[in-house]
Amino acid sequence: MPNQGGLQLLPETRKSISVTVPGENRVFYVGIVVLIVSVLLTVGLWFLRSKKVNEFSEISNDLKTIGTQIDANIEIVNSVATVSQQIGNISKLLDGHIYWSRALGRMENLLSPQIQIDSLSGNVISGEISLKAFSPSYTIIAKQIASFISDPFIKDVSIGEITTQTSGRLEFSMMLKVNSSEFFKYNQ
Repeated sequence: MPNQGGLQLLPETRKSISVTVPGENRVFYVGIVVLIVSVLLTVGLWFLRSKKVNEFSEISNDLKTIGTQIDANIEIVNSVATVSQQIGNISKLLDGHIYWSRALGRMENLLSPQIQIDSLSGNVISGEISLKAFSPSYTIIAKQIASFISDPFIKDVSIGEITTQTSGRLEFSMMLKVNSSEFFKYNQ
């Protein structure tokens, strides 16, 4: 080719690249493999993280539910404890309760059928029971005193004034000193 303005165009020359050593592209292939492994590892870790976050959320919700149930059960336990304490208090109250019906039942068992009681009064604190009654004879009054003295819960019997009525019956008053801690208690 002629020289045109100082430039000379040379015939086209190509140089062929010949591969003389196999595996010259090994670095490229290793890079691609590392990139693929990195992408797979990243995607796998992302899925694992998502799974663990979901599990954590489920466990957290379960713990909240259990906490709510425990709070509800604590109220029940507190209610049961309160009822138990109240039953204990009632038990103590009943242990110290005075049973007049029991005391009157004991007196009825000791009382002669011929004695007619007109009035009866009692004082638990001092342990005294006073009565005013009618009897057909002095013998029955004496038997009544003996009957009261035979009871282990009656400590002392004192007789008051005895008067004769126009009908022939005797009117008398009597004072019983009792062991109030036992006489008024309900013992089966």
